[in-house]
Order: sequence, then C-alpha cells, then structure tokens
Amino acid sequence: MAKSYDLGKKSDMRRFTRDLEREVKGIAREKIKRGGLEIECPACGSPMHASSGLNTCPACGKTTEVTFDWTNF
Repeated sequence: MAKSYDLGKKSDMRRFTRDLEREVKGIAREKIKRGGLEIECPACGSPMHASSGLNTCPACGKTTEVTFDWTNF
C-alpha cells in the first residue's frame, strides 16, 4: 500500500522528503552495486568502468582497488 501525504502540512512534507531521499539513495546504491560506475583512472586520467574491488584501467593497465563508503551517502 502506498503512503499518503498531505503536502500542505509541514510535517508531511518533511516525511515525504525524507522518504523520497531514502528511496532514491537505495536505488542508486543498488545500481552502483550491480553495475558499477564510470570513474577517472587515478594513474592516467582515462575514463574507466569500476565496480567494488580490484579494477584494471583499459588504457594504462594500472590496477586500482575501489571501495564504496555508504556511511555518508
């Protein structure tokens, strides 16, 4: 059952904002865990696809370890 909000009330607007932010962060977290993301290679600056763990840059061959810190996300 979907939540209902009366957006004319400040308390419901705060609750709506909090719930929306939580949902968006959860979706982003899952997409990053499943598919990774594009980052810049720290060695050569080329764009590379990275997921959590060890990743190798296709341009320079440098291996980089990527970890995601979800505490501030």
